[in-house]
Amino acid sequence: MTTPTNNLASFLSSVNVSNEITAPTQQLIIKTDSLELARQVEGQLKKNTARELILSDGMQKVSSISLQAAELSMQNPEASSRLRYLADYFTYLTAQDLL
Repeated sequence: MTTPTNNLASFLSSVNVSNEITAPTQQLIIKTDSLELARQVEGQLKKNTARELILSDGMQKVSSISLQAAELSMQNPEASSRLRYLADYFTYLTAQDLL
C-alpha cells in the first residue's frame, strides 16, 4: 500500500540532499506514520465500542423478554412460546448487527 509518507520517503531517497535536510524530514515521516496509525487504531476502537454497546443492549433486551416469558408460562403457555420466539429472533437481529 502506497501512502503519502511512503511517496515522500521514496522521493527523498532518490534526491541527493544534505543530511541537514534529511534528518528533520525523516522525523516528519515518522510522525506522519504515527499519526496515520493512531487514526486507524482510534477507528477500530470506536467500532469495537459500538459493537460492545449493541451486544450489551441486545442481550439485555433478550434477558428481559426471557424473564417475561418465564412469568407468563404459568398463566398462558401460548404467550410464553411467542415470547421465546421473539427472544430468539431478537438474538438473531443482534448478531446481524454485529456482522
